[in-house]
Amino acid sequence: MANSFWILMMLVIPGAASLIGAIQGNKNEGLRNALHLSVYAFVFGIVVLLYEPVSQGDIVVFVPNLMGTGLMLKLDMLRYIFVWLTAFIWPLAMIFSTQYLIRHKNRNRYYALFMLTYFSTMGMFLSENILNLFTFFELMSISSYFLVIHDEDEYAHRAGASYLAMAIAGGLMVLLGILLAYNFAGTLIISEMDLKEASQVTRIAIGSLILIGFGIKASLFPLHVWLPKAYTAAPMPATIILSAVLAKTGVFGIIVTLHYLLDGEPVISYAILILGMLTILVGGGLAMYQRNVKRILAYSSMSQMGYILLGIALIEILGSHGGLAVYGTLFHIVNHGIIKTLLFIGAGVIYIALHELSINVIYGFGRLKHFLKALFLFGALAVAGMPGLNGYASKTMIHEALLEAAHEFPGPLFSILDILFYFGSAMTVAYMLKFFVAVFIEKNEEYYGQHRHLIKWPVLLPMSILSGAIAILGMRPEWVYAPLSQAAEILGASGEVHPHLFATEALRASGVIFVLGFVMYATFIRIYLRRQVDGHAVYVNPSNTFIRIEEDLMIPVFTAIFKGMTVFFRFFDQWLIRLGEFIGDSLHRLADVKPKKWIEANGNNLSDAGTHLIESLESASSGKFAQPLIEKGDAALGKLTGEKLSEPLHRSGEAIAHLADESLRKGHKLKDEGETTVRKAVYRANFNISTVTYSIFLFGAILVLSFIFIFLNSTLVKY
Repeated sequence: MANSFWILMMLVIPGAASLIGAIQGNKNEGLRNALHLSVYAFVFGIVVLLYEPVSQGDIVVFVPNLMGTGLMLKLDMLRYIFVWLTAFIWPLAMIFSTQYLIRHKNRNRYYALFMLTYFSTMGMFLSENILNLFTFFELMSISSYFLVIHDEDEYAHRAGASYLAMAIAGGLMVLLGILLAYNFAGTLIISEMDLKEASQVTRIAIGSLILIGFGIKASLFPLHVWLPKAYTAAPMPATIILSAVLAKTGVFGIIVTLHYLLDGEPVISYAILILGMLTILVGGGLAMYQRNVKRILAYSSMSQMGYILLGIALIEILGSHGGLAVYGTLFHIVNHGIIKTLLFIGAGVIYIALHELSINVIYGFGRLKHFLKALFLFGALAVAGMPGLNGYASKTMIHEALLEAAHEFPGPLFSILDILFYFGSAMTVAYMLKFFVAVFIEKNEEYYGQHRHLIKWPVLLPMSILSGAIAILGMRPEWVYAPLSQAAEILGASGEVHPHLFATEALRASGVIFVLGFVMYATFIRIYLRRQVDGHAVYVNPSNTFIRIEEDLMIPVFTAIFKGMTVFFRFFDQWLIRLGEFIGDSLHRLADVKPKKWIEANGNNLSDAGTHLIESLESASSGKFAQPLIEKGDAALGKLTGEKLSEPLHRSGEAIAHLADESLRKGHKLKDEGETTVRKAVYRANFNISTVTYSIFLFGAILVLSFIFIFLNSTLVKY
C-alpha cells in the first residue's frame, strides 16, 4: 500500500509543482527554482527507494474514474529503467537551466512547461492502461512543443511547426492503432492486450500505425525530419531533454507494441531491424557533414537511437535467446541519455560564452580550458565506444546479439548488417573527432584565457556527475546486470547472460572501428569537408544541397494530394448543387404547383381537391377523427413553411407552392455562389500548406481509410 502511494506521488507532486511554481515564479524566481529542484530531487529519492520493492515484484496502482477508463499505473523492472533515467537526467538539466536561461525572457513559462513535460513523461512510463499511456504521450508532445519554440524567433516557430506536425500525425496514428487493437483485444491493459485472433495482415496494419507514431518520437528513419530543426531551435536544456529522455518515450512505445500487442510479429521486427540500421547510417553520415555543433549532436542522437532500435528488433527475432539483446538495448538507453546530456551541456557552455555554435567560429575555444576539455572528452570517447566506458559496454552487447542472430539464422542479411555496424560505428568516431579537434585542439588566439568566468558550478557539477557515471558504468557494468536480468525475463528472454566485454574479439572489433573512424576523419572530413578560405581552413557542408525529405519530398507529395482532394470536393459541391435543383424541381412536380400568376389565372386546384378530401373525411367519420388530422396537418405544414397557418389544410396550396419556390431559390443561390462550406474551407487555405495542415489533413484521410480497411478485413475473416 505504501509503495502504491509513493508511485502516485511521483505524478501528483510534479503536477502540482508545475502550477505552484508558475504562480510563485512571478514573485520570486529563486524560490521557484528551489521548489522545482526540491521536487526533482524528492522524486529521484522515491525512485531509488522503490528499487528494492520492484525487484521483489511488480507494483500496480489503480485509481477509478480518472481519465475516463480509470488511471492504472504499474512499476516493473522494465519501466523502472526508463523511470530511473528520467528522474536522474531531469534535475541535472534543471541545474544547467539556472545558468543557461539567465538572460532569456519568459523563464517562468519555461520552467512551468519543463515540469509539466516531466510529469507527462513519468506518467507515460508508468502507465499500464494504453489509453492512459497515449494521453500522457500527447500531453508530453504538446508541452515540449512550447519548449522548442521558447525563443520565439522565426526559426524556432518553423522548427516548432515541424515538431508539432509530426507529433499530431504520430498521435493520430497511435490513437487509431489503439482503437483498432482494442476492437480485437477487448481490453486496454497493456500486459493483457493480444492480437492473436486478428489476421496477420490486420496485425501488421495495426502495428504499423502505432509503430510509425512512436517511431517519429524515436527519430526512426525516415520519420526524423523534425529532429535537426527542433534540437537546434530549442534552448540547450530543452534539447537535452528531447535527446536524453523524450526520444526514449518513442522507444518505450515501440517495445510495448512489438512485445505485447504484436507478440514479436516477424514482418514488423525485420522492418525495424533494417530501418534501425538505416537510422544509424543516415544519422552518422549527416553528422559528419554538419558545422553547427547542435546539429552534429542532433544527428548523433539519431544515429545512437538506431542502435537501440536495432537491439529492440533483435530482442523479438531472437526470442528466448535474446537476453544479450535486452541487456545491450536497455543499457544503451541509459548510456545514451547520460552521454548526450554531458555533450549537450558542454555545447551549452560554448553558447553561453560566445552565442555561436558554428565550428568555423568557435574553433579553438576550449584549447586552454582543461577541465571542460577533459569532461567533454569523456563524453566523446564514450559515445564513440572506447573500451572501459559505458558506451562501449552497451554497443558491444548489441553487436554480440547481432552476431548471435547471424549464427541462429544463416544467410546474407545479418552478415551485411554486421559490416554496416562497423561502418556506422566508425562514423561516430569520425564526427566526434571532428567536433573535438575543432573546438578543443585547434589554435585560436582570440579565445586564449577568455570566458573562463562563465564556466560556473551549474555547468561543472552536472558534467562531473555525468562523467563519473560514464566511468563507473563502463568499468563495472555488472552492477546493472540484476535489473537488466529481470527486464529480460519480462520481455521473454533468458535472464542468465554473461557478457564477455573485454574478450579479445570484442577489443579487436573496437580497435577496427576506431582505425576505420580515424581513416574517415583523415580522408573524408579533413580533405573533402575542409576548404582554405583567405588562408584559413573552414568546414563546408555539401549536405545542404542534398535532397531534403520534408521540403523536397513530403510537402510536395502532400500538396499534390491536397490539391487532388480539392478537385474531389469541387466535384462533390457540384453534385450537391444538382441534388438541390433536383429536389426543388421534384417538389414542384409533386405538388403540381405553378408560379403565382398561373395560380391566379387557373384557380386553386389544389385547395379544391383538398376541400373535397376533407368533406369526404368528415362525412365518413362524422368529424370524430378528421379534425385532429386537420390540426396535425396544419401544424406540420406550419413547421415546414416557418409560418403560422391562418387557414386550414385545404387552403394551403399556396403555402406548398411557397415551400417549393424557396427550395428552388436556395438551389439557385448555391449554384451562383458555386461553393459549399467544405469548399470554402479548402480555398481559404489557398494551397499554402503548413506542416501542421498537411499532417492533420493527410492523417485524417488515413484514419478513415484504415477504419474501412480493418472493418472489411475483420468481416472477411469472420465469414
